[in-house]
Amino acid sequence: MRNIIKISLCSLCLFAIISCNQMGGFKKLAGGVEYKILKEGTSKENIKVGDVALVYIINSTDKDSIIMDSHKSQNGMPPKPFTIPIKASQGKFDIMGWMIKLKKGDSAVFMIPTDSIFPDEKNRPPFIKAHSKVKSIIAVVDVMSEAQAQQKQMDEMKKTAADQDGMIQSYVAEKGLKDVKKTSNGLYYLITKAGSGPNAEAGKKVKMNYTGQLLNGKKFDSNVDTTFHHVQPFEFTLGQHQVIPGWDEGIALLNKGAKATFIIPSALGYGSQGNPTIPANSILVFDVELVSFK
Repeated sequence: MRNIIKISLCSLCLFAIISCNQMGGFKKLAGGVEYKILKEGTSKENIKVGDVALVYIINSTDKDSIIMDSHKSQNGMPPKPFTIPIKASQGKFDIMGWMIKLKKGDSAVFMIPTDSIFPDEKNRPPFIKAHSKVKSIIAVVDVMSEAQAQQKQMDEMKKTAADQDGMIQSYVAEKGLKDVKKTSNGLYYLITKAGSGPNAEAGKKVKMNYTGQLLNGKKFDSNVDTTFHHVQPFEFTLGQHQVIPGWDEGIALLNKGAKATFIIPSALGYGSQGNPTIPANSILVFDVELVSFK
């Protein structure tokens, strides 16, 4: 919580700096983009093609109406900086051309002509005025090589997997679930009703009933609960990546008529992105029934 507050204060400070210095000290880039360094970092090396930058971004109108603020939490999760692989610029208004003007620790404001962002007037949102400018504040948190970024991601994924495995085991113990099994990929499953015949295989079209909830018990979807307004079997082709990995793996463990509970770590669910109804890095609990397959 302290870090979130600190970040929010930083964003307010940035806007205060801009309000006091809106027109002075700007440099001009190709295409009419203007920029100004608000705070200089300690690094002496500019970002270069091949680097990976971690940045916070605030986009607003030139009247300071917020369009997007990555400092704010998403779906109740703490804010995280954007990871931007730096590539060669593809044009005058490509952010890659701006990023190489910055160094680790820098904060800068870029003023981008809206006519360049929305050359077709029909695509311009009504709250953005024609011939105005969009203000983009970029704060560079870190800069690393591609190899370092990949290692960092792997380390974070391993830690998340270990933490979530412990959370799942605590959940299983708290709920008093017996005979829960774990696959080599980390999927926990409990067959609550035996079916008949062979298991479903990849390539088969399956019909499913299901209810999904978060680890805290909050339901996010169901095709047997009328609250969600789609009470009919869910059909898809197994093993074709049409569903989350935890489903492709788990349903292949079932035969016709079987019911089961899947406890799915985020790596086999919606990962660090989440979706509009599921927060990032969420463990999912599904009660499922394999109605039929062919």
